[in-house]
Amino acid sequence: MRTMSRISLLLLPAISLILFGCAVKPPDAPDGGGSITVVVVDSSGIFPGSVEGVPFALDSTDVNLKSKSHEFVLRGLTSADGKVSFAPLVTGTYTLFAHRELMLENNEKTFTGGFDVSITGKDAVDDSLFVNLIAASDLMINEIFYCGSDRSKFYFYDPYVEL
Repeated sequence: MRTMSRISLLLLPAISLILFGCAVKPPDAPDGGGSITVVVVDSSGIFPGSVEGVPFALDSTDVNLKSKSHEFVLRGLTSADGKVSFAPLVTGTYTLFAHRELMLENNEKTFTGGFDVSITGKDAVDDSLFVNLIAASDLMINEIFYCGSDRSKFYFYDPYVEL
């Protein structure tokens, strides 16, 4: 009898927590219904068929979607009309990053762009992602000379770099 009363005293708080804990307000925005659709565009006029100053949709562009609030990365490739979609997405903040390389004559041009976007619940985000040409050169320094022992207090560096 005594054991039974102890068990009931322990079970009573547990049962009351279960019953009254169910009255907690459910979340306003259920996860898993959001989506992001972007069109990757460039207005530099460098791509064949494009005009400077006019947005031009880029096909075959790599687009990465990375979550800032949890470990999650998706990769996509734009279609012929420059679109890429990611769905379903949980509530959170995401970073979109686009990367496209273009060979012109003997030079490789690299275009990149990106932005952050927040999704809440079943939000559907449709936006444009503009890419820009990044400055790069073919200059490469392949050797840096120095002298001195790694056991010494002093290192002597060559102040000149041969190009």
